This record gives sequence, structure tokens and C-alpha cells, in this order.
Amino acid sequence: MKTILGLTAALACAASALSASASESRTAFAGFAMPVALPAASGAKVAGNNERGGAPQANPQRSYPPSCASGTLPDKPSGTVYEKDIVLLAAKGGRPVAENAKVVVWRIPCSSSGQDVAYNDKGAPNSMTLVRFERSAELEDQFYFIPTISVAQGTIEFGKPASYPRVASEPNTRQSDTLPGIGLYASTTYVLENATFKDAGRFNFNKAFKIRIDPRNAYIAASQAVDIDIPAYTAPAAFSMPIDGYAAAQWINGEKGHGLLVQVTESDQNPAGAAMPRQLVYDLLLKDLEGNPFWLVGSASVPAGATSITIDAAYLGKDLEQKPWGKATFQLQHCNRLDVAFTPNADLAAPVPSFNGTIAYDRLFSANGMLCE
Repeated sequence: MKTILGLTAALACAASALSASASESRTAFAGFAMPVALPAASGAKVAGNNERGGAPQANPQRSYPPSCASGTLPDKPSGTVYEKDIVLLAAKGGRPVAENAKVVVWRIPCSSSGQDVAYNDKGAPNSMTLVRFERSAELEDQFYFIPTISVAQGTIEFGKPASYPRVASEPNTRQSDTLPGIGLYASTTYVLENATFKDAGRFNFNKAFKIRIDPRNAYIAASQAVDIDIPAYTAPAAFSMPIDGYAAAQWINGEKGHGLLVQVTESDQNPAGAAMPRQLVYDLLLKDLEGNPFWLVGSASVPAGATSITIDAAYLGKDLEQKPWGKATFQLQHCNRLDVAFTPNADLAAPVPSFNGTIAYDRLFSANGMLCE
């Protein structure tokens, strides 16, 4: 694949360019060594016991809410940005060259419902921390090598095994990692995760920390480690979650006696490469003016990334006939609070209830594999 070159290929390029011996080529870039020989087999391979993939589960070592992001990471920094120039080791025509680039660090806001979680203090705002290597030009005949990334925070110091986070190109993963020495042709964004090995550090990336980007190598004298101080995260003044599958839940307002069931569906008829079209479907159970069960229902398509959606509201009459009631606007303030602004029609007749304004609903549960914090 053209966009990614493994360390083996990188070392081969260096060996060819510098006419290095076999032993030299094993340590050509950034001190990485290739194995001299594979160990001898000690016996027949024994099969494992797992015949199926694992059940949906949030990563127990996660460093941000699973509901914060999924799929492709942002390629455009936003909010408060921390960046420095850096000289990376690159390769062109089989020879090592220097490449001037930028390393950019920023956070994106996540739901902050104030829960006490392993990756953050109770009541503190949550975020996801991203690191991007931004090339000055996307050169197709030159690739650059990922430097070493380490973090110092609290008692964790640079150089210790615990100082190396897991650097993933996709969020919500459990073990995926991008090791130093990987060759890339394109500017790339990574998310900082907590690693899973025994002596791995457990970082709270919402607190202040220092990150070190170290491209130092034997071929580019100008390549020096770059340190960036990242202060504690400050949440934006206003924040709403996108309306997606994490909004699907049973919601209640005990004071008003409302039970609200929200589902977020998607179609499998989308064109290749297009975002899945979503639809919010809701059923609100309450009582009419005579104390009888009363249902408000509705559904509407939700544009990708939308943080609010206004939907026609209908009530169920005789034989489940849907009759116009008014409108309802949904907005997810955070994972545990859904605000719905109701606007009733003026011609509603008793015993149909009429209420106007915003009502806050509390989440009862999160679906398996869709943990929302």
C-alpha cells in the first residue's frame, strides 16, 4: 500500500542508499533492530479457545468517553492549538533526507456528564487529545518516518516505560498502535490512548502534561526532540453532542412522569463512501388531562454531525391514528441529559395535554457496546 511503509521497507531503503552492511542495516533508523533469526519452534502450535470475536465492550483502559468520536479522526485542528516546527527523518529515492514539518496537538470536546471515571476526575470536563504531523507539502516521491512520542505527567517521567502512550490512527480501539519508524506519505492525525501492557502509564490527558516528539537519528543532524507543554483542558462555554447512536436510550423525567424512548437508526441503502443516513424515532409516554396513557410520537432524518433536530410531533388517537400535536426539538447536552423543546399547536382540545418549553430528560441506561459518558 502506497500510503504506509513498514519499518522493514524503511531499513531496506537506508541500507541501499548508504551501502550499509547487513549488521548496519538492522540499526539504520532511530536505533530499531531487525531480528537476526527467528527462534526455533519448540513444539506444535496449539489452537486457542476463542471461536468467535469478542462481545461489544468499551475499552477499560480508555482515555476519553467512547461516545466522543468514531471512525476517521479530524484532519483540521480546532479550539486551542499547540504546535512546533520539527525536522523529521524522511526518504527520497532510497536516500535519507530531512523534512521540515509541524507537530500539532489539540483537544476536541467530549460529553462531560460529571461522572467519576478512571481517565478523569469527577465533575471535570472530558476531551480527546490529538497529535498531527503536518507536512509542508504532500510529496508523492518522499515519505517521512513517525518519530517516538512520549508523555510526562505527575510521577511519570520521560524515558520510563510508563511514559509511552498508545498512538492510534482510529479512536475507540483497544490495542492498535503506531510504532516509531513507520513510513507515511500523508499528513496524519493520531489520538493518544492508554497502552495495555503491564507497565504502561495511565494518563489523564485532560490534566496538564508535557509531550515529547523525538525524531533524532544518525542521518539528519538537525533532527532534535521537541517538547510541548500542554496545560489543563478548559471546556468550551457551549457544547452539544452530535445526535447519533449514543442518544438511543430510555429517558425519563420523574417530576413530570414522562418516559421517553429514543432510537437512532441508519439505512443500508447509502451510496458507496457516503455517510450513513440517520433517523431519530421517538415515543413519549405521559398522561392526558384525564389521567389516561397518552403517546407523542415522531421521526425525522438527521444530517450527519447535527447537534439538534426539530421533528413533527403527533399523538395517537383512536385506532392508533396519528394526529398533529406540534413540534419537538431534540438536543443532547451530554450523555446523561437530553433536552426537548416542545411547541404545541394552538388548536389542541381537551383531554389532549398542551405544554410549551424545554423539558430535560435523564438517561436510564446505555446500550451494550455504546457506553456514553
